[in-house]
Formats: sequence, C-alpha cells, structure tokens
Amino acid sequence: AKIQENISNVKCPEPKCREILEPQNCMSIIPKEVFERWENALCENLVLATSKKFYCSFKDCSTMLVNDDGNEVVTCSEYPNCHRLFCAQCKIAWHGGMECGEFMGLNENEREKEDLMVMNLAKDKRWRRCSKCRFYVWPSLLLCLWKAMESVIQYHGCT
Repeated sequence: AKIQENISNVKCPEPKCREILEPQNCMSIIPKEVFERWENALCENLVLATSKKFYCSFKDCSTMLVNDDGNEVVTCSEYPNCHRLFCAQCKIAWHGGMECGEFMGLNENEREKEDLMVMNLAKDKRWRRCSKCRFYVWPSLLLCLWKAMESVIQYHGCT
C-alpha cells in the first residue's frame, strides 16, 4: 500500500519498531512488480534529493525536470513533454539573443516572444526608446522630427 502511494521509505509494521525496511529484505514476500516499483521509487528519491529540480515555465505544461549539475554549461534546451525551448540557466522561456541578466531586467510586459523579436530588430536597426513611455523611435524619424522642429523654430523667429 505504501509503495502504491509512492512512499519509498517503508517503516517496519511492528508498532514499537522505527526501522526503515530495505526492499532486498522483503523481496521474497512481495510481488516482483511491487519490488521493482519500490526500487524505482527509492532511486527516484535519491536522484531528486541530490539534484536540483524545476518545472516547465509554461503554465499548460509544468513538467518536472532535474538539473544534474554537470560540468557542461547549457543555455538553450527543450522541454521533453511540450517541446518548447527554455533557458537552462534561469529556468524560463528561451530568450535568444539576450543575456539572462538583461532579460531579467525587463518588465513583465516586455518578455513575450514578440516583444523580444521587436527588441532584437530595434537593436539591429539602432532604434532608440523614449525614456518616459519606452516607445521605439527609429533614427530617420528622429531626424525628420528634428528638421520639422527646426523649421517651426525658424518660422516663428525663435532661437
């Protein structure tokens, strides 16, 4: 019953005893499939206890993954169930072309895939953002606005 409930540490059934039973000691009195399930549960608990676990960052998936902390630095990876890309460093949806720190510095409303695409385009085209409203303004528009303002200033005789 404990194994079916996914409890891997099974205590001795004697009420006064506090020992944890070992699967090998019970092998002869339990069915083979229960023994195998028990060993798998123990292995899984050992892996989870010695590693870092995290969950898919997409709300409609939430699959648990285990970071085995190998020596290899992994950035872009794919969730095995939903097959979407994520950043293995900061455990969130993939933010290609942007460092983790830079991505974390973005506002929540700037982190969607489309927002990142616009930011990458803006970076490539050297667009600037208004410091107040954060709207993108491209240099040719700034030049046109500047020339228009100069014309207005000259027309009204302002200096």
